[in-house]
Amino acid sequence: MSSFRQARGLGVLLCGFAITCGGASVPAPEAAVAAPPVVEPSPRDAPPPKGPCATWWGCAAYGLCALHGDVCGPGRDEDCAQSWACRAYGYCRMHDGNCAPVPDDGSCRGLGTEKIDPCDTNGRCTPINGLCLATETKHCANVMSCTDEGTCQVIDGVCAPGGDEGTCRESDACRTRGLCGSEGGRCVAASDEDCAASSGCADYGACRKVGRECRAGTEDHCRAAQACRDAYRCTYEHGYCWASAADCARAKECDGGCPHERGECVLPPTPFIDFQF
Repeated sequence: MSSFRQARGLGVLLCGFAITCGGASVPAPEAAVAAPPVVEPSPRDAPPPKGPCATWWGCAAYGLCALHGDVCGPGRDEDCAQSWACRAYGYCRMHDGNCAPVPDDGSCRGLGTEKIDPCDTNGRCTPINGLCLATETKHCANVMSCTDEGTCQVIDGVCAPGGDEGTCRESDACRTRGLCGSEGGRCVAASDEDCAASSGCADYGACRKVGRECRAGTEDHCRAAQACRDAYRCTYEHGYCWASAADCARAKECDGGCPHERGECVLPPTPFIDFQF
């Protein structure tokens, strides 16, 4: 079964282009993480978000409520705290520009109704000031994008690729996600050309530089991506390639089209075939 079809919900946001991995030498843990200030979100008391992203389904689902250029992303803790992803996955506060996991009773394991484990999936194992953060190199060892792209280092509480310009240019993070430049010791997207040349462009439509990352920029980027062919994520919306209801309606895996849920087509599982003779 294609990895595109297995990825659901926050797949791209959490394990694709938001949490970055792969890189070079690792700084000492005590120097790697600056504890963020404690800010308690108050979703019930917070005023509703405003602007074009506020009425988009991605705001209620994933906290992508604030417009950054022409891309929607979280703008405050309350955006994350009010989202479905907070309830399901425990990603309830902002950190490093994204919604991040918060500890449950002092633990960074089994968060949300889906019992997500950000320690295993993203290396965020240590509760610090109301956030789950990566603090040691060993936390990054089993992160999927780290094992796919090379060794990660702890940078600002996340497992991320790092190094100087030359190291980043030669890294797998450059080839796979266009993170070919260096900023503050972290590998970042440096140009549209680097993004377009990466496998992330061909696979997910992330062909344009947006801030430190590569993101989708046009409908054409999404239509040409492997994720469109495999998971029907063919529609460009606010910097991402998502599956629309129309995309899911043409999915051949379901008789009469597949259900549409939070930007994904709900595809049936691949049947298990037991080859015994």
